[in-house]
Amino acid sequence: MRNKKAIFSLKNTGSGALEYRPEIDGLRAIAVLSVVFFHAGFELFSGGFVGVDVFFVISGYLITSLILKDIYTGSFALKVFYLRRARRIFPALFLVTLVCIPFVWFTYDIREIESFGQTVFGVLTFSANFVLWKQAGYFEVSNELKPLLHTWSLAVEEQYYLIFPLACMFLCRWGAKAIVCAVVAVFCVSFMVGDWGSFHRPGAAFYLLPTRAWEILAGVLGAIYLQAGSKHRLSFWWREFLAVLGLVMVLYAVFVFDAATAVPGRYLLVPVIGTVLIILFADRRNTICKVLAWKPFVTIGLTSYSLYLWHQPVFAFARHQGLIETASWRAVFLILFLAPISYFSWRFVEMPFRTNPQYTRLIRLSTLGPLVLICSVAGWFGFELYVGSRYGFSHLDVAQQFSDPGGYVVSRWPKFVLRDFNEADPRVKVVLIGDSFAQDVLNAVFESKLLDRYQLSTYHISARCGNLWTDRDLTEFISKVDRAECAKYSKYQEPKLQKLMMQADEVWLASSWRSWQVPFVEETIDRIERRFIARGRVFGTKHIWSGGGFAAYSEALSQGNDELVVEVDPQLLKINRELLNIVGENRFVDLQSLICGPDATCQNTTHSGLLISYDGGHLTFDGAKLLGHRLEDMLVLQK
Repeated sequence: MRNKKAIFSLKNTGSGALEYRPEIDGLRAIAVLSVVFFHAGFELFSGGFVGVDVFFVISGYLITSLILKDIYTGSFALKVFYLRRARRIFPALFLVTLVCIPFVWFTYDIREIESFGQTVFGVLTFSANFVLWKQAGYFEVSNELKPLLHTWSLAVEEQYYLIFPLACMFLCRWGAKAIVCAVVAVFCVSFMVGDWGSFHRPGAAFYLLPTRAWEILAGVLGAIYLQAGSKHRLSFWWREFLAVLGLVMVLYAVFVFDAATAVPGRYLLVPVIGTVLIILFADRRNTICKVLAWKPFVTIGLTSYSLYLWHQPVFAFARHQGLIETASWRAVFLILFLAPISYFSWRFVEMPFRTNPQYTRLIRLSTLGPLVLICSVAGWFGFELYVGSRYGFSHLDVAQQFSDPGGYVVSRWPKFVLRDFNEADPRVKVVLIGDSFAQDVLNAVFESKLLDRYQLSTYHISARCGNLWTDRDLTEFISKVDRAECAKYSKYQEPKLQKLMMQADEVWLASSWRSWQVPFVEETIDRIERRFIARGRVFGTKHIWSGGGFAAYSEALSQGNDELVVEVDPQLLKINRELLNIVGENRFVDLQSLICGPDATCQNTTHSGLLISYDGGHLTFDGAKLLGHRLEDMLVLQK
C-alpha cells in the first residue's frame, strides 16, 4: 500500500522505471576519464580524483530516485533492491578480482601479496575502505601498486546502500518532511566532520562513509528536489546558466585541484555542487545536455563502471613491472588498451547479469564469492607456500623479515612519545627527536646494553618538514604536497617537549636528512644547548641497500651477490660529511659508517645471512641489534 505521507509530487509512470537521461551517462564519462587520466599521471588532470566524488553524487541521485519511485508505486521491497544492487556491482567486481589474483601471485612480493589478500577480504565483506585505511602508512605497500585500491569507493557506496533504504522505510511513516530534515541534518554533520577530518585526520576522512556521506546525500537532495518538480519554477535561461555553471565547476576541480587539496572537506563543494547543478538543470533543450549526450560520451558513460574497475589493476601491474611511472606514450597505450576490455566487460558481464533473470540464481548462490575468498586466504596466509615454491624453503628466515618490517620499526615509539622522565632513575635522560630513522635509533638502544645507560622520551618531526629549530620560514623548501601537513607541526614550540628538554641531559636528533636542511642544523643545535642544559647529538642519515623487496634479494643472490653489497649514494655521504663538519666529532653519530664501515659500499647482511635493512633505510630486528652493539662503544667514546 502506498504511504500518502511519504509522497512528493511524483508523476507516476506506472512502471516504476526512471526516465533515461543520456546526459547522466555523459557526466559519468567525464568522471571516469578524469580518474583514469589522473591515475595515469597526466599533470593536466591534477584534480582528476574528484571524478569519484562526481560518481558519489550521481549514485545518491539515481538510487534515491529509484527508491522514491518504488515507494510511490507501492512496489518497493528491500530484497529486490539489494538483489538489484548485487547484480549491478558484484559480477564485474568479482571478475576483476579473480583476474588480478594470478598476476599478483606470480609477480608481486610477499608483503604486497599479503596486502592484496587483505584488500580482497575487504572487497568480499564490503569493508575495503576500512582495510585500505588501516593499510595506509609510511611503511605500507605504495598505493600506486595496489590493484584494488579503488574498491574503497565501492565499499563506501555499498555501506550506504545497506543503510539508506532502511532509513527511508523508517522515515516514510512521518512523511516527506521527515526524510528531508533527516537528510539535511546528516548532510550537515557529515560535511562538518569531513571538513575537520580532511585537515586533522586525513586518512580516516578520505576512506570512511561518515565523512563521505554528504557527497552522496547531495545527490539525494537533488533527487528529492526533482521529484518535487521544483526545477520547472525556473526559466529556460536560468536552467541553461546553472547547468553551464555546474560543468564549469566540475572541470575547474579536475584541472585546478591537486594532491595538496584537502579532501573530503570544503574544497569538494565545488565539484559536488557542480554535479548537482548538472543533474538538476541539464535537460534536452539546453546546451550542456547536448554536449553530455554526445554519443561517444554516452558510450563511455555506459561502460564507466567496468572502465573504473579495470583501470587501477592495469596501471598497478604496469607500474610494478616498471612499464610506466608518469604520463607517457605507454600510459596512453594502456588507456587505449582499457577501452576494449571495458566494453567487453560491460557487454558480456555487466549487462547479462543486469538484464537476464536467469543470472539471479548465480548472485544468490554467490558462486564467485567463495572462490575469491579461497584465493584471498591463499594470498594472505600462504607465506611458506609462496616462498617455498618461488625461492626455495632455505630462504624462509629472510623472507620472514619482509612479512611486517614496518611494524617492528614503529612498535616501541608510541609508548615513549613525550614520556615523562623518572627523576629517581639514575640513567641519562635523553629526548630523541626525529622521524622513522629516530625509531631505528630507539630500537637499537633497546636491542643493546644502552638501555641500561639511557632512559628515553621521544617526539616525532617528519623529515619532509625538517627536524629544525629556526626562525627562517622553510615553506619554500618543503614539497607543495607536504606543506599543509607540515603546517600542523608545532615542532620545537611544543610546551611538553620544551619541558622535557629542560630536564634532559641529552637531546638526540635523528632524521633522514635532506641537503637543504644541513645549513640549519647548526642553529638548531645551538638553540638547544643555549636554552637548555642538555647536550645535543646529531645522528646522520643512512642508506644500506637498494631495496626492492624479497624479489630484489632473490635476484641479487642469482647474480652471485650473496652479501647484498651495494654502492652508497654519494649525495648521502656528502650530507653526512657536512653534518660532521657543522656539529663536530663529539656531537655527530655517523650511522652509515657504524653499519657499513668507512667504504663507499655497504653490505646488507649480518654474519648469519639475515638482512640489516629490508628497504635500504629502515632496520630489521637484526639490523637494530647490530647497530645497538656498535653504538655502545661510540657513545662511550663521545662522553
